[in-house]
Amino acid sequence: MELVRAIRDGSVPEEAREWLLASWLIPLDKGNGKIRPIAGGTALVKLTASHLMVNASERLKNVFRFSGTQYGLFMKGGATTAAHMTQLNLDRDPANITIKIDFANAFNTIPRKFILDELYKRPEMTSLFSLVHWAYSGWSPLLVRNNEGDVAQVLQSQEGVRQGCVLGSLAFGVATLTLLAKIKDSHKDIEIVAYLDDVSITGKSESALSAFEQICSEASGIGLAVQREKCEVLIPNVGGMNEQLLNAVSKHGLRAQKGALPLLGSVVGHDRSEMKKLVDEKVKGWEKALALLAHEEMPTQLALLVGRWTMTHKPNMLARSLPPSITAQPLADFGEAVIKTMEERLKLTFTAEARALFQETLRGGGLGFYPPALTAPYAFLAGFAASCLAYRQSNIFSQGWVEGEGWLQSELSECLRRYIDPKLDWPQKKGLTDNKAFVAHFFNTDFSKRSDKLQADLAATFRVNRRKEIKKALLPEAVARLECRTNKATPLLWRAYPLTQEFVLTDEETRFAVAYATGQRLPHLPELCSCGRDTPLTMEHTVHCQEKLTRHNMIQDRLVAFARLHGVTIKQNPRLDYEDAKQRLEPDVIFYPGVHEPVQTDVTVINPCAPFRLANGGHKWATKAQKARKKLKYHANAKARGDIFRPLVFETHGKMSEEIGLTLDMLASSTPTDRGLAVHDMKLDLAVTLARGNALAAKTTIARAQRARERRRAIHPLPAHNRRPAFNNSRSRRNNDNSTSTKD
Repeated sequence: MELVRAIRDGSVPEEAREWLLASWLIPLDKGNGKIRPIAGGTALVKLTASHLMVNASERLKNVFRFSGTQYGLFMKGGATTAAHMTQLNLDRDPANITIKIDFANAFNTIPRKFILDELYKRPEMTSLFSLVHWAYSGWSPLLVRNNEGDVAQVLQSQEGVRQGCVLGSLAFGVATLTLLAKIKDSHKDIEIVAYLDDVSITGKSESALSAFEQICSEASGIGLAVQREKCEVLIPNVGGMNEQLLNAVSKHGLRAQKGALPLLGSVVGHDRSEMKKLVDEKVKGWEKALALLAHEEMPTQLALLVGRWTMTHKPNMLARSLPPSITAQPLADFGEAVIKTMEERLKLTFTAEARALFQETLRGGGLGFYPPALTAPYAFLAGFAASCLAYRQSNIFSQGWVEGEGWLQSELSECLRRYIDPKLDWPQKKGLTDNKAFVAHFFNTDFSKRSDKLQADLAATFRVNRRKEIKKALLPEAVARLECRTNKATPLLWRAYPLTQEFVLTDEETRFAVAYATGQRLPHLPELCSCGRDTPLTMEHTVHCQEKLTRHNMIQDRLVAFARLHGVTIKQNPRLDYEDAKQRLEPDVIFYPGVHEPVQTDVTVINPCAPFRLANGGHKWATKAQKARKKLKYHANAKARGDIFRPLVFETHGKMSEEIGLTLDMLASSTPTDRGLAVHDMKLDLAVTLARGNALAAKTTIARAQRARERRRAIHPLPAHNRRPAFNNSRSRRNNDNSTSTKD
């Protein structure tokens, strides 16, 4: 902590500064055979800088929020806002153009003296003076590795800011803020938006090209060089004006694009068909990465994690910046591609009910592969609401804001009309009635929090109502499975990153966990179980027929391991067989925390969707009923000894009783902060252990059922034409003799 304070205050001795600011130089592929050098720095410097950035004052953040030009710092969804500002300006006049500017090696060329001078001019940033000066007042080493991982060369970072440094974006933004403001004030009829070093100018062709030349001239004075051959201009389709404009663009050394232009991960333009085409190409490009998820070398558990992120998070920027009329179909196709990839990887084919459970949210009891096309309208509404906060500082607003003007605002109106059902209780409902109410509601900068979490709240309302409709179409068993999985503990299994052995599932275990969660029958599953006469072998039956005691002991062993790790004394009563577990009154594990009474615990795993529970809706109170039975068996004995008794009930679908959380809290609170595991990590461990136990129980049950099936099939029956007739009685013998004599 003292070292972090010294870094914050810039008081680290000079001999230590070199080591703390040293960075491994990492080359990232930019495409076209080019690389982007990333230099992140050491963890301690990152920690200190991140702390200062997160806890920066509102005055500091407002320098960028209300700049009207720089949307890459302290602004949630800044790229979306920049794209919206550009599109709104294009909508105002079909003759407007957009110039996308490309700087050569922007981060590494601005003189550090200029960066520090610009920083010191802003008193709002006083809290960062010492750290930025310490980091950028002198050179710092850049370490280059060879193929063996050894240091091959040491370079010196002497100018500009290091890409990858937490302070790098802030320093670049401060250095260019005055330049961007000067261009904006000099040309009131254009809009200049920047997301760090990605800058674009939109407006009348004469003004936009004039602003471009000014930015080229002004930027060169601070070490930034504009690469004209890489800059692009969006040309409108306005008849005879095209040729004249093309000549002007060519004279400035720029590249012309017609119809639509990619911008900050989104698309802007005049031609809707061209915009759709670019979006289609962009989304199709995402599908190339799906082939990696289907590769056998990637663990199935990891493939599920990456696949879910790819389906739900990756389309977010596109959905927030463009209306569903542009994004819905490409995102729907992409969602189907992800599902097919997961089916190929898991070697499963999800039927209608299994697919519904697979696509349900994690909190809703599913696996989280929610179709991005269904929530795209609400992402767009939330993105537009967040962008409203920046409109007051724009030239568009100063020239007279016209509500409902242009294509983007008409799409907003259509979205509100089509996707916001007035009968439902939507969050921020007052602002979702029409375009005028929307802008008035979210435009006021005094209520900036109105747009915070709006996307999550809108999507949640939609999902809740869609879930009700889905449940009406599901079979009772599927509805019960969905209800049993709707709790806080069940999603833990699908959020566990396989970084350590405790959190790793094999491909077979992951495959079974997915099949069990969705109710998708495994292809090789026999029809009947081996445990009784004509007992159907369902997915639910596989987890509570065999190896239940083994699963119980696996969970018990993990609890014992947690206690030992946290230094808590325990007494364990291992269960060797079912009769031992039924007859003995000793609890499974007794914890002796020392700070209060001993805690007696009994571990039990139940299947809430077992047929006898589903018959009367018992799945809803399965845990409660099991806790009552365990208390009836153990509580009196524990009370007589002056102990506390806690029944630790696990459901096969992942739910954990509240007593489990209390026990883990007791373990975590018994150790110093630098020892042991967090409660969340222990719950993750138990969730993975439960999944392993389920897979083991199912494996044994299915194997025995397969063996019984083979016995019923007589294993090696002779073909019909090779079978010899039986001679069980004289009639069969006589009939055989007669048939033989006839043939003779």
